[in-house]
Amino acid sequence: MRILELLHKKGVSKEQVEGALDNERATAKDILRDEEKTQKLIDATMNICEKLSRLPVVGEVFRDVPLVCMMISDYVHGNYREVPLATIITLTAALAYFFSPVNLIPRAC
Repeated sequence: MRILELLHKKGVSKEQVEGALDNERATAKDILRDEEKTQKLIDATMNICEKLSRLPVVGEVFRDVPLVCMMISDYVHGNYREVPLATIITLTAALAYFFSPVNLIPRAC
C-alpha cells in the first residue's frame, strides 16, 4: 500500500496532497539551491525513516524514502541529472512537507 492510498483511507484527497505540495515547492527550490540545507533535510528525513521503519505497516510505506533522498542528493551534487528538475523539486517538497516538525504535530480541528 502506498502513501496516497493510506492518506485516502484517512480522508485526505489527492487534491489536498497536491495543494500541500504546491505550497512547499518554493521551500523546496530554496533547499535545493543550498547543499547544506539539502543535506540537513536528507539527514532529518533518513533519521525519521529509520525510526519509522521499525513500526509494523508504517515501516513498509517509508521503505523507499531513502532512495528518494539519495536521488535528490545525487541531483544536487551533479552525479545524476536524468530526472527532470520538476520531479526533484516535487520530491523535495514532499520531504519538506511530510518530515517538517510543524506538519508532524496534529492540528486541532
